[in-house]
Amino acid sequence: MFVLTARDYVVGADLDWIPRVSLDDFNDAQVSELVAKWLEKRDRKDFFGQLGSKPGMKTLLRVPLLATLTILIYRQTHNLPGNKTRLYETVVDLMISGWDIAKGIPRVSRLTSALKLAIVRRVAWSAHRGKMREFSRGLIAGELVNLNLKERIPVDMVLTELLENGMLHRAGDQYQFPHLSFQEYLAARDLLGDPRGRRLAGVLEKFLCGDEWWREVLEFYINLVGRQEEIYEWIERGERRAKDAPKWVIEERAGVLRSITSSSSSCLE
Repeated sequence: MFVLTARDYVVGADLDWIPRVSLDDFNDAQVSELVAKWLEKRDRKDFFGQLGSKPGMKTLLRVPLLATLTILIYRQTHNLPGNKTRLYETVVDLMISGWDIAKGIPRVSRLTSALKLAIVRRVAWSAHRGKMREFSRGLIAGELVNLNLKERIPVDMVLTELLENGMLHRAGDQYQFPHLSFQEYLAARDLLGDPRGRRLAGVLEKFLCGDEWWREVLEFYINLVGRQEEIYEWIERGERRAKDAPKWVIEERAGVLRSITSSSSSCLE
């Protein structure tokens, strides 16, 4: 028996004896082959021309999921995003607005894009806070109630829309985002609306003390904020507050975040 996952699903020292096999990233030839399968010949030159001016995207194209998303976005907009966060921002906004980005057609929507985005942000945050990759209809219904909308919207209507848009997938009686990275991006986007910063401070402290679950969320958050000096000060405050790990662990992980901040500032459009 074997288990196939997009990322490590269950980890821990007690499981180190289990053999793990990882797939390599795409090489240049494989990226070119994928682009050739998706784009007409006249568009390939422009695609790679834009790619040459956005070095941060070249690395992303080695990841099959990100390469596919990038090509789909190019097909719709004829523009390449500047980095991974801009890629997810564009994909999510298109999907939320009802575009089938694979087929290039719009879908009829009964709910506003702003409302659907608010719902998936809250669901993503709630699921990620609970360290869930799959979640129940009840969690979605609860977050719908928490939004305190003026008019009651049936949860079944919301689910139908989000499933049709591709923002959620059904797995038996559970639901999940198309990929964990969508959940991470949306959770980061929800943290932007944290007026007092309490949730954000908690996430930062958890990561600094060794909780790897929050790494991608914080990378997305740093890219979304985009204000380097403000982020550096925020990391420094987090270092002073963090107490539940050895000092060297906290310093090392703060260094990771500073490196992300430095890289993100050079990739912003």
